[in-house]
Amino acid sequence: MPLEWGSNNRPLREELDRIIGDYADSDERLREQVALIMRLASKYDASISLVRETKPGEPCFTCYQHSFGLVGVESVNRSLDENWHISLD
Repeated sequence: MPLEWGSNNRPLREELDRIIGDYADSDERLREQVALIMRLASKYDASISLVRETKPGEPCFTCYQHSFGLVGVESVNRSLDENWHISLD
């Protein structure tokens, strides 16, 4: 199911969001989560790839921070640390 340029890609985004949500609290199941996300790349003919796997104790960042070039931006890190409990649902 290839993605269409200019489309909202809603099915891909919904599946990705579900996988991230289902595995958010499980460091033990990280390998399974990565495998499921990689399957989305094939299913939707999308350019999804593992950028970098963090190790325990390393600073973490979200896929959104990476996508928008916000990894390591102190004001973004501080905002995420202070507002981690806020849900946009």
